[in-house]
Amino acid sequence: MKYAILFLFVLSCALHTIAQPVKYKVNPKAKRLDDSAIKMFTTCGEMADCYKKINYLLDEAVKIDSKWYEGWANLISYLGRTDQYEKCLVASKKLVQYYPEVPEAIFNCGILQYKTKHPADAMASFNKLLRIYDNLLQKKPIIPNYKDVLTQKGITLLLLDKDFEGKNILRDIYNNESEPYKKSYIAFYINKSKAEIIDDRIPGK
Repeated sequence: MKYAILFLFVLSCALHTIAQPVKYKVNPKAKRLDDSAIKMFTTCGEMADCYKKINYLLDEAVKIDSKWYEGWANLISYLGRTDQYEKCLVASKKLVQYYPEVPEAIFNCGILQYKTKHPADAMASFNKLLRIYDNLLQKKPIIPNYKDVLTQKGITLLLLDKDFEGKNILRDIYNNESEPYKKSYIAFYINKSKAEIIDDRIPGK
């Protein structure tokens, strides 16, 4: 069920990347550091010294180019993957500062706020996300991914403890969906608890 953002596993899909930033001309030095970190991750196994080096490279990449979305996303995915949740939350907050209207960034921040025991902050993040989805859904005639946005709204409602409304949305989509992967994806959220959803959606996991 995992499809975390960017980094090595690169499992992003249209269901969650609804309003990604426009193409950005990244600083070449930052890109080289990021590429080195990714290459190192694929070859170093789980050695502590190697992980420290990867951390350093990814940190340096976003210091050099602080508005590079993919650089932050890779750092966040790595920190989540290695259970560094407090650091992951700090990085997620930074990304939201730079990209305050990108659903993916806000969603990950909310998940990490829940994971690090800041439920009030998480609820604020998901309420903000819900407003963004509602605004997008009002543009139904001009957005091609209407059903995907509605799916994410349903998931957000579950995280806001509005299970009845969220699951009704998701069941309706599920019943009218023919693509097997999407049906499986939606069924997961219909049948799982809030805590299970949070654990499933930690960046990088």
